[in-house]
Amino acid sequence: MGPIMDNLRFSSAPTADSIDASIVQHYPDCEPVAVIGYACHFPESPDGETFWQNLLEGRECSRRFTREELLAVGLDAAIIDDPHYVNIGTVLDNADCFDATLFGYSRQEAESMDPQQRLFLQAVWHALEHAGYAPGAVPHKTGVFASSRMSTYPGREALNVTEVAQVKGLQSLMGNDKDYIATRAAYKLNLHGPALSVQTACSSSLVAVHLACESLRAGESDMAVAGGVALSFPQQAGYRYQPGMIFSPDGHCRPFDASAEGTWAGNGLGCVVLRRLRDALLSGDPIISVILSSAVNNDGNRKVGYTAPSVAGQQAVIEEALMLAAIDDRQVGYIETHGTGTPLGDAIEIEALRNVYAPRPQDQRCALGSVKSNMGHLDTAAGIAGLLKTVLAVSRGQIPPLLNFHTPNPALKLEESPFTIPVSAQAWQDEMRYAGVSSFGIGGTNCHMIVASLPDALNARLPNTDSGRKSTALLLSAASDSALRRLATDYAGALRENADASSLAFTALHARRLDLPFRLAAPLNRETAEALSAWAGEKSGAQVYSGHGASGKQVWLFTGQGSHWRTMGQTMYQHSTAFADTLDRCFSACSEMLTPSLREAMFNPDSAQLDNMAWAQPAIVAFEIAMAAHWRAEGLKPDFAIGHSVGEFAAAVVCGHYTIEQVMPLVCRRGALMQQCASGAMVAVFADEDTLMPLARQFELDLAANNGTQHTVFSGPEARLRGILRHALAA
Repeated sequence: MGPIMDNLRFSSAPTADSIDASIVQHYPDCEPVAVIGYACHFPESPDGETFWQNLLEGRECSRRFTREELLAVGLDAAIIDDPHYVNIGTVLDNADCFDATLFGYSRQEAESMDPQQRLFLQAVWHALEHAGYAPGAVPHKTGVFASSRMSTYPGREALNVTEVAQVKGLQSLMGNDKDYIATRAAYKLNLHGPALSVQTACSSSLVAVHLACESLRAGESDMAVAGGVALSFPQQAGYRYQPGMIFSPDGHCRPFDASAEGTWAGNGLGCVVLRRLRDALLSGDPIISVILSSAVNNDGNRKVGYTAPSVAGQQAVIEEALMLAAIDDRQVGYIETHGTGTPLGDAIEIEALRNVYAPRPQDQRCALGSVKSNMGHLDTAAGIAGLLKTVLAVSRGQIPPLLNFHTPNPALKLEESPFTIPVSAQAWQDEMRYAGVSSFGIGGTNCHMIVASLPDALNARLPNTDSGRKSTALLLSAASDSALRRLATDYAGALRENADASSLAFTALHARRLDLPFRLAAPLNRETAEALSAWAGEKSGAQVYSGHGASGKQVWLFTGQGSHWRTMGQTMYQHSTAFADTLDRCFSACSEMLTPSLREAMFNPDSAQLDNMAWAQPAIVAFEIAMAAHWRAEGLKPDFAIGHSVGEFAAAVVCGHYTIEQVMPLVCRRGALMQQCASGAMVAVFADEDTLMPLARQFELDLAANNGTQHTVFSGPEARLRGILRHALAA
């Protein structure tokens, strides 16, 4: 019936005027950006929840490697046996795993690509899902801002200039060079905003978030994904300690402690999904926290050397961020510092902070933290790690402890400062929580960001969609059978952890791609988790329905007479705002033509009106149009629509050819006229037309429809239909 128009969108979100007034009230002097989703994979932390729990528990996420492990990955024995060699590092489990089929890569292409690019691509996918958007089908102009470490991937081939012009050499170059990490994500996920690779050394990923915020404020992007990745090979490797340099002699990072002697190198990645706060509120996006401001500068030569930090540079960038946020420094309750744990770096950072922050009473001091104490220095992913820690802290109202802090470094004079060091997790109960995040790069590019919780008044303005999330089935799809089984295992685990099953199903439907070729459906009940686990293990999963279909366009079929029942639509009306709003429009459009009303006929279990075509046909069409609105609200969109019998009217509305107000009176009139016709009936016979037509002529019946090669429908007086049925059964 032609291309589908997006004409059935209904929202319970607040109006633009009310949102604008609230934003001006709470943020009169800054342009806030909402964090609406994220994804991460840090040492011993394959996801955001594990990352947060490790932070709260004060876990040091490093591994100590044995000599055998180090030799097994190819390290020279002379290096390992050096007395200054520190056998500490971090490992991202399953860093070599990649769903190549999902992203359209051959195995050879995937193997030639640096895992940094592969992992970041997957992280962007998961972050979009976390934000409630189906990857590959994001409706907004979305930018990508990303950073990555220099490639040390052993799978890459050595290149020379003459080989770069050849296809194989060029593919290897693009699969491993930093320049292509952002554009690769934009290409594979069909994102149309700016795609920028950002390189400012250690501050790269926080600067990437800063640039994403600026792109949103400038109107270049309507949504943005920003972050970074750092992954070196082999992962099972330590480092050689050199006195006076950045790395610790024992593999522990102790920011601001008297025994601090440096940090250690870690691996990790993360990204956030951002929107202008106004747009996020209007769309009903999940808002985790708000970025009030950010600032970036460079030290210039105001320091002792190129690699050294600068008090003046850090002080200036922090002051600028606070000024842009339009808040007083005394409102800030937490600062995620750069915190490398080096004597020089700690001293300069504390001095810069003390120059900005005014003295405070003992019980109102600002807490300091550093994620490097947990997982080392993540280089190009260090900034995003600190930001995600802070986003979760302001959102959840808890401040994680600073690990390995025992005795304050006396040179820092922390006891005379407005700062305190939390050595255990602390409740953060301020009504409004403000935090700063610092990331400073070798070479002098500094970034500071101000993050805040969403005010309760704005939180209350988010549309209450709980009533629309009562799902009864779990729908999943994946690019391969193995990926679908892993996904089923993940959902089984989430269900066992007492997650809200209906919310899980809603998220799977709304924020996941459902058009991938390998698909699964399971009813939600107490046995769903076990059934999913059994199916994932290739055992019998009686409740799990799976299949393999080619991914492609959606066709919606609207059925005809006979598909109605008493109380039809009542449950959906109670649980779906889009369905209810649309059905109310249908009720209103035919209110003057039906007595009792269509609402009474559909929802009253004692009503017999649906046995009358004057009510049955409008009920069918109204129900189908309302269901179409519900599925659209859930994120689905048809490419074509087919209507059978009275269902053609519903299809015409969904295609945009007619409005509800035009069609419903017409359907009411049609139903009334058909009710006045002489009584008759229809019968479907599972046989071909050539076989049945002689019988039809014998009993004086009409061919109503040829629905298939073995599915023929006849119409006529009921007595004659019974005759052909008796003859067919006898045959």
